[in-house]
Amino acid sequence: MEIVLPIILSGEFKKTTKDNEIALLETRLMTALGTNFYGEDIVKYAIHIICVHPKYDSFFKVNRPTYVINKDVIVEGIPVTIYKRFDVQLKLNFEEFYKSNEEEGFRIIGTAILSTLKNIVCPKTIKDFNKEAFYKDIHAFFCEKEN
Repeated sequence: MEIVLPIILSGEFKKTTKDNEIALLETRLMTALGTNFYGEDIVKYAIHIICVHPKYDSFFKVNRPTYVINKDVIVEGIPVTIYKRFDVQLKLNFEEFYKSNEEEGFRIIGTAILSTLKNIVCPKTIKDFNKEAFYKDIHAFFCEKEN
């Protein structure tokens, strides 16, 4: 299963390396968990990370999880097929994340991901996905990073 971390960061983050740090975290997650099998129903698990200045908060609400079984879309003029993709969104505290160093940033993201995934309700169309095993592996990944 592929795990991706799409990001929405406000302009203030252009002065930081947060986008690179999140890309590194995504690579580490894929290395650690990408070969694990959790069921047939999810091929790509997207955890969207939103962190914007409070003045933009009202424009970036966290939506409920979405699941796409099979859909053809056009992205920047290129046809793309979305297949068995589950999308989850979470929002980070701007001040805390903006001021954090790389290690603290990983901890902040890890805490937010674990909190979000712990309480997630999968759509009824997802029948073959071991949510508990996935959560356990994500939890182990972030706990290992702290030690």
